[in-house]
Amino acid sequence: MLVDRVAADGHFHPVHTGIPIEQQFPLQCDITGALLGAYRVKVLLANARIYLVDGHHEPAPLNRARTFSVFNSVPSDRPIAAKPLYGGVTMHYKWVAGVDEYLRGRVEGGRVDPRESQTFLDYLQENNAINTTRFCESFRNE
Repeated sequence: MLVDRVAADGHFHPVHTGIPIEQQFPLQCDITGALLGAYRVKVLLANARIYLVDGHHEPAPLNRARTFSVFNSVPSDRPIAAKPLYGGVTMHYKWVAGVDEYLRGRVEGGRVDPRESQTFLDYLQENNAINTTRFCESFRNE
């Protein structure tokens, strides 16, 4: 399961070196599922030859697998069908300074489906920060 990590005040702060990231973003929230309506499962571990869809939520179908590999030593002409490791919790430290520019680039770039990104940009325009009571309350004691 994917758990969104957010700053205590719900704003988008820069990440600082020398301070543990979980202290900078202590709240565990559900922005991805509750606000964006997106899939909250992430692949935690996969063989380098297993091609994943954008977002790393699941393996790419063999007929849609990428024809390149980021690993030069891995043959990229034969993607394999295998199960990656699911389960566990993925801490999602996406909601930091610059997330609005990143998501705007996804909307304008046309590389991926922009609906989730646009949903968040619309929310941000109206609210200026994450409503931690609404999206983080159920995670506060975990």
